[in-house]
Amino acid sequence: MSWPTVPASDVCEIISGGTPKRNEPEYWNGDIPWVTPKEISRLETPYLEETEECITEAGLKNSSAQMLPAGSVLLSSRAPIGLVAVNRY
Repeated sequence: MSWPTVPASDVCEIISGGTPKRNEPEYWNGDIPWVTPKEISRLETPYLEETEECITEAGLKNSSAQMLPAGSVLLSSRAPIGLVAVNRY
């Protein structure tokens, strides 16, 4: 049995976002978990339980960052490319 090759967009919703401006203190140290590829690269399991950083509502609203539901598959698309994790929160 072989698996068909299809575009990822045929089987999932692809969402991308961006980092809130680091030079805006009001965007950081909030209560919204923020994950980086660096964190994903250090995971011992594929599950992301917590993040080192959090952003604020202002950081979320003033960037292209998006909230994802628990159980989402996270795939890094910038350096490094191809890291995968599943968020648990």
